Amino acid sequence: MDTRRNQAHFPPHIMTTSDRPDLVLYSNNTRNVVMIELTSPAEENIEKWRSIKQSKYEKLAENIREAGTWKPTVLTVEVGARGYVAKRTNYVWRKLGLSYQDGNKLSERLSRVALRCSHFIWICRNTKIWTSPTESK
Repeated sequence: MDTRRNQAHFPPHIMTTSDRPDLVLYSNNTRNVVMIELTSPAEENIEKWRSIKQSKYEKLAENIREAGTWKPTVLTVEVGARGYVAKRTNYVWRKLGLSYQDGNKLSERLSRVALRCSHFIWICRNTKIWTSPTESK
C-alpha cells in the first residue's frame, strides 16, 4: 500500500519503470502479470479516463511484451464519483476468476464506497484545511 513514507514500486524483476498501476498481480511460475488501474471520475467522463489509463499502461505492457519473458494484461476498473460502476468492469471480474454473483457483489460494494466518499467530500466542501487521518497522528 502506498503512503507518503512508503511508496510501492512496480516489481523490478518484471520491468524497471516509474509507472505505478494501482494493483499489480503476477505469477513467477506462469510469467503472467496483470496491471489493474482504478479510475473514479465523474460519470460523464468515465470513457475518456478509461481510455487515458488504458493507453498509459498499454505502453508499459508493450515494453514488457518486447522484453519477451512476461505476458502482461492491462485491466481498468471505472467507478464514477456518484456510484456508477462501468459495465465493462464485469469483464475484469471474470478475467480475474470471480463468479458472476461475486462480481456483482463487488461492484455493488464499490458503488456504495464511491457514494460514501463523494458524500463525505460534499460534507467537507467548506472546510478550509484538509488533514488526512494519517497526518493527524
